[in-house]
Amino acid sequence: MKTLKKITDSFWTSFGVLSRIPGKKHYNPDFSLFGFFLPLIGILVSLIVAGTFSILSPLLHGVFTLGAAILFIQYLLFNLFHFDGLLDSADALFYNTSKEKRLTILRDVNAGSYALFTGVLYIFLKLHYLISGTEFLLAVKPLDPIVMAVLFSYPLSGRIAAGIVPIILKPARKEGMGSLLSKYRFLPFLFGTGIALFLSLGFVYFRIFSHRGEISPFVFLPFLGAVLSGLIVSLLYKKLVGGFTGDALGLSVELGELFHLACFVELIGRGVL
Repeated sequence: MKTLKKITDSFWTSFGVLSRIPGKKHYNPDFSLFGFFLPLIGILVSLIVAGTFSILSPLLHGVFTLGAAILFIQYLLFNLFHFDGLLDSADALFYNTSKEKRLTILRDVNAGSYALFTGVLYIFLKLHYLISGTEFLLAVKPLDPIVMAVLFSYPLSGRIAAGIVPIILKPARKEGMGSLLSKYRFLPFLFGTGIALFLSLGFVYFRIFSHRGEISPFVFLPFLGAVLSGLIVSLLYKKLVGGFTGDALGLSVELGELFHLACFVELIGRGVL
């Protein structure tokens, strides 16, 4: 019973940190399995994004409106915390100052000019890539399950990216989100990531191994954006801050999602999907 309670407490703790959906109110905060649940919650985000697309695509006219609606639902339920990490990171990392001053900037609730510029540019790029992907799905390969699965797995890539950072870096300060992940371990994160990837693309593996249809090996390439963004954020925060914070995780989520979408659009542009 103690083990089960530990697992459920860790799930609700992770869910409460990573989403704005009301969950269980009474539980003991436990971050020991945060790395395991992080990619699995990414699956939930992907399902909601794909469900939003499936429900609204017959109702809305124009891919811009559809893409904006998908992002609105996603950010309302999940990504506003992560977007705040992107904005705070832009203000702190672009500013030419000491590590101590950057940590102070990361605590500041006010957004500066770097945050404003980065946030506007980021949303523009993300909306552009999401519109391009949904337009391809609707016009060229309507409801192709493989293309749809790869496209709408971009939230999973973002959570995988965030899970890489605490493996590489130590917390930048003794309080805050970083300090809460002192028990973060690689193996639970690896196990959770493996389950999440199988759940999101398991039928793709089945079609490859059963030789039912030709599947391009490039279908898995967008997920490398998760690794790339996790490494980039880790290097930046190590050099400029000295460790990771909760904002580093938010930045990783946003970059992982953007890199996934950008890679997907590049692949369809080259005709390999």
